Amino acid sequence: MAETNPTLSNALDVLKSLGSGSRAVALLVLLAIAGVIGASAYVARQPHFELLYTSLDAIDSARVQKALSDAGIEFEASQPPAPFSVFVDVNDRHRAFAAVAGSGALAGRSGGIASTETGMASVFLSQAERAQVVRKRDWEETELLLEGLDFVADAKVRTSTSDEGPWGREGRTRASVTLALRGRALLSHDQTLAIASLVRNALGVEPADLMITDQVGVSLYDGAAQTGDAAQSSAWLAHKSRFDRDLADRANRLLGEILGPDRARVTISSDWSFEQTSTISEATDPESRVAVSEETMQSTTPGAGPTAAGGPAGNATNIDTPLEDLEGATADNAATSPAPNVSRTEESRSEFFVPKSTTATVNRSPVLKRLSISLFLDESLAQRQKELEASVKAAVGYDDARKDAFSAVRLPFLGAPAVIPADPNATAVENGGAAQQTAPQIDEPPSRLVQLLLDRGVEIVCALVFLVLLLKTLRGPKAKAGTASGNAATGAPDDAGGADVLVPANRLGGRAARAKVAELVKQDPERVGRILSDWARPAREKTGAKP
Repeated sequence: MAETNPTLSNALDVLKSLGSGSRAVALLVLLAIAGVIGASAYVARQPHFELLYTSLDAIDSARVQKALSDAGIEFEASQPPAPFSVFVDVNDRHRAFAAVAGSGALAGRSGGIASTETGMASVFLSQAERAQVVRKRDWEETELLLEGLDFVADAKVRTSTSDEGPWGREGRTRASVTLALRGRALLSHDQTLAIASLVRNALGVEPADLMITDQVGVSLYDGAAQTGDAAQSSAWLAHKSRFDRDLADRANRLLGEILGPDRARVTISSDWSFEQTSTISEATDPESRVAVSEETMQSTTPGAGPTAAGGPAGNATNIDTPLEDLEGATADNAATSPAPNVSRTEESRSEFFVPKSTTATVNRSPVLKRLSISLFLDESLAQRQKELEASVKAAVGYDDARKDAFSAVRLPFLGAPAVIPADPNATAVENGGAAQQTAPQIDEPPSRLVQLLLDRGVEIVCALVFLVLLLKTLRGPKAKAGTASGNAATGAPDDAGGADVLVPANRLGGRAARAKVAELVKQDPERVGRILSDWARPAREKTGAKP
């Protein structure tokens, strides 16, 4: 304290000896230093919370908070809904980890239906209790299966079975699943179907008996709506929407890569025929025929011979002819008659098998009937509208035979860059003859130094002003003290003479003089010695000259 009090008193004396401007600057500097020290102390006393755990469900979050509160560690937790996050002070981070690990707050939760009957007593469990334990075990296995997915934080599975039917047939099983998705994620159609397939195969339920929702009650899969006519209609609508979206995205992505963002936009609407058609066709191949049977029949039929010419009609006795003549005529006829005729018949019959193929074709694929295409162009693309229309038609598969509809319109886009008009004096391009336009100049971002000056300009200026005033304040008393000491020793103006002499105390006055001397002793002791020597030498000379 003995050394501190003179130092403080000297500092106060120096402060009082300064001018009004320098004194105000010194006070401002002291206040700024005190403010910085106070703010630093306040910030240091405040807890600085950092993330400890994240993606916690309600049960794990409650357990972690209980472990931290039992250990006396300050913490903060995020507000519902799940998932929750817990924050602790950076200085208590390691203690928090130790407290949570020691309490087992994040240990795996035991599953299953708790049963008070253990050991031999479990033999006396009823059939319903045994079935309940087995069913709960199936639930837990399914929950673990679903929680293994990256986007599922927690899963709850429940099943219900109706009474068994007659003759011991198993009843109908229905399943309900509630999923807690990480970060309130939105599942795609394929992900939803994958989850439904996992649950159906794990629990053995029919698609119509399965219901899946998320933590906010949004239906992800409704088995009743996914089967029958309703499911078919939903599939048709999903097919149409997916086709329109994919085709439009492909065209818009292509236009964005070529023209830049927000210059052109394409929308597509398609009409489909989802009718199921069946076609039956038959085809034969005569060259591939196969003989089944061959039959040949031959027949011989004797025919009637030619008759001899007879006499006149009537009784031969009525003709007066001699008997000898009659006998001679009969012998002549017999000698001249030919042999009797024979009829021969031959009949062949063959049977062949000709292979025949019957084809029944069932077409269940949807058929595209018509496309409706709309093209929106920015006004800056007016000169290239025809080329863009032809390119878009080719990209999306425009077909006149289908009577597709196409519409193009030019509108000013909100996010489009400003249009730079063409220079009328510009030279024409060789292939188009249109005046060349100057491409819009994209402003480059400023350098890091310029950005730093823009962001911290006020702070930098204030710091420079503060340093200038501080240097001026520190140099002012020293220069003033040196000048006053030199002038007092020589008795001349500031620029006359340069001897180091001691200034009399009665000329500086009281406490200010002592402060000047003390400051001079601290800053330049050698100079003080020279001043004292010069001040004492004339006194000895005067004393020796008197006698």
